[in-house]
Amino acid sequence: MAQPPLRLGPHVIVPTEQAIFWAERANTVLNFDGSGLGVSALLAAPDSALRIFRHYFQNQDLGRSGVDVANDVLAALGGYRHPNLYAQLYNERGHDMASGVPDLLRLTQEAVPVLHAAGVKVAGFAFSTSWPDFESWMFLAANGFGGVDAIILHEYWAWGGFTLENALHHRQLHQWAPAHPPFIIGECGRDNIPAEGSGGQAGWQRQGVSPADYVAELIDYDSRILEDGYVLGATAFTNGPTPDWTAFDLDGLVAAILGIGPPPPPPPGEVKVNLALIVGALALAGAVGYLFAQLGGDQEEEAPLRVREVREIEEGEPVPAGWRVVG
Repeated sequence: MAQPPLRLGPHVIVPTEQAIFWAERANTVLNFDGSGLGVSALLAAPDSALRIFRHYFQNQDLGRSGVDVANDVLAALGGYRHPNLYAQLYNERGHDMASGVPDLLRLTQEAVPVLHAAGVKVAGFAFSTSWPDFESWMFLAANGFGGVDAIILHEYWAWGGFTLENALHHRQLHQWAPAHPPFIIGECGRDNIPAEGSGGQAGWQRQGVSPADYVAELIDYDSRILEDGYVLGATAFTNGPTPDWTAFDLDGLVAAILGIGPPPPPPPGEVKVNLALIVGALALAGAVGYLFAQLGGDQEEEAPLRVREVREIEEGEPVPAGWRVVG
């Protein structure tokens, strides 16, 4: 059995049995209240656990008063307080200077004193994967990061692995300006990463990765952030998904992630192959391009890839019907 993660915990949308089971054993828990969760995942967490509360805002208007935003968060929290509690403000709203980082900073600067006065720490910004860029990061640094206690980032990966631009973007930001509040990785896992040319579909269940391999990736990611003392914790997206996020569902993997049970098998009739490992091995042999075929004949573009065979081709060689290029 794998060793359980030390900093990686659940991102909980709906309080399913498996979501709460992990929350009860995790060192980091994120509680999103958009589906009537309240703070039940935070109440389930061990007393020593890092807690992140994300309130659902139907309209993340950057023109709003930060005082009003903070009061909305406090109303959603009710009387819940904890020394390890961090409140998130907006989510993935404004990622560079043109899309609203200056307005997000102003809103954050107004919200922080209100939350601090109520005994709640602030985890600010919640940037989507690969953001912020250098200009925005230096702008925030010059303005003291708005006085937040921690900075939330989202870090995703696909077949390109753990890159500085996405899955380990916190390291790149640390290189750019090392005097910053600690990071919390509010979302992480497999997603579509088109900038790397190897994104695939959104969510691990659509990318052809086996449950066992994905568990290994999450444990590996946990080991990476353990190397960085300025990362407080991370939560994997997601447990208790709503219907629009089922391709990211981790509920069936909880026992394997915690090292107390095996991962579920791949769906019957499918052969899941880690294409990154195949392509890497062929690259060592000096190959130029690669093709793979799929089981079951024609397949919709959005469906998970089902690999039957991998074959090397030369540069400029036409792609045969029924095959796709990898790498």
